[in-house]
Amino acid sequence: MTTMTPVTARYPIRQAQYDAFWADGFLVVPQLIESSLVPMLHDEYDRAIAGEFGDLKWSNSAKMGQQVQKPVHPGAIPGWDKHPYRLNGQSVCEQLMGVDLVFRYGQMIRKPAHYPARVQWHQDGWYWQDDKNSINAHKGCTCWVALSEAFPANGSVMYITGSHRLGLLEHTDQSAIFEFDNAREAQGFDPSKAVAVTMYPGDAVFHHPLTVHGSGGNETGVVREGLTSHFFVANEA
Repeated sequence: MTTMTPVTARYPIRQAQYDAFWADGFLVVPQLIESSLVPMLHDEYDRAIAGEFGDLKWSNSAKMGQQVQKPVHPGAIPGWDKHPYRLNGQSVCEQLMGVDLVFRYGQMIRKPAHYPARVQWHQDGWYWQDDKNSINAHKGCTCWVALSEAFPANGSVMYITGSHRLGLLEHTDQSAIFEFDNAREAQGFDPSKAVAVTMYPGDAVFHHPLTVHGSGGNETGVVREGLTSHFFVANEA
């Protein structure tokens, strides 16, 4: 196990957290942002999804379905580029990856109550490899901030422990099955190593770009809501 490089960090992490991230491929960080900041951030999230800050959508058309996955690009929502959720997330990612990173894009994600649709198993790095303006798969980092409770029964994120050490896996086209466009599902991993995280509003989970992850359906009356941020090597973003 390597030793975390000492840096002056906005949101410092411990060596034990660094070790856990590199052992498992993901790390839950409680209260990445103070609970007092969550209500206003949640309100802005609702307003953004409702279209108050413009028509936020991917370049291709979204399929019919009740799950929300809207993009967040730099400067798209007033105040978010300097919000603690973004800055603290970047600080943790930089410490975990040992390089300077910049925010490239993110997503607003909402999984409705009593909605069975799952998100396919995938590696973020698989999607990034074809973008000539981004890294291939190895030095980016993702931060997922909970705006509501997230737990196994309401479809919290699931990770395949240690899968970041498998390299870039084959992904097969499953667009006909899943709601989101360009849905590709990873192959060649052990699903018995799946771990579903539990988080409360303001908590965050970080994962390596090669960590296989997905989510199950929501079996409860609790809506699952969150914000993802993807950070890339500064000179390649």
